[in-house]
Amino acid sequence: MACGGHAAAARLGSGQQTGVAVGNASLAVVLALFKLSAFAMDAISIHNVFGGFLLGACMPRGVFVQKLREEPQPFVVVFLLPMFFTCSGLNTRLDILFDPAMGVAALASWRPRSAAKVRRAGPPPGWPASRRAMH
Repeated sequence: MACGGHAAAARLGSGQQTGVAVGNASLAVVLALFKLSAFAMDAISIHNVFGGFLLGACMPRGVFVQKLREEPQPFVVVFLLPMFFTCSGLNTRLDILFDPAMGVAALASWRPRSAAKVRRAGPPPGWPASRRAMH
């Protein structure tokens, strides 16, 4: 997609005019490309949202992309966005929070970071000068 996707997408939207809706064929091709790129990312064990991100990064900026963004936006915001967060929320494993090994790992990573923050911040303002020099 990085090699030929930009040129192919430029040809797809080359005839788009301002004020004219995106044609059904163009919309179908873009949605098929979106589905294909999401499937490809899922096939290589990367979250499928990155496939859509890659397709969007390859699309040339212009009237075609602007119209492509405006037309399905109400449907996407009202229906697909809540569905995405619902599905990702249902796939969240909360049992990991109560695993003792995860608690040890969290504590091991939290301890050095909090100590570094204290050292970087310096002593509290009310400390005497003799103690400030030792800190």
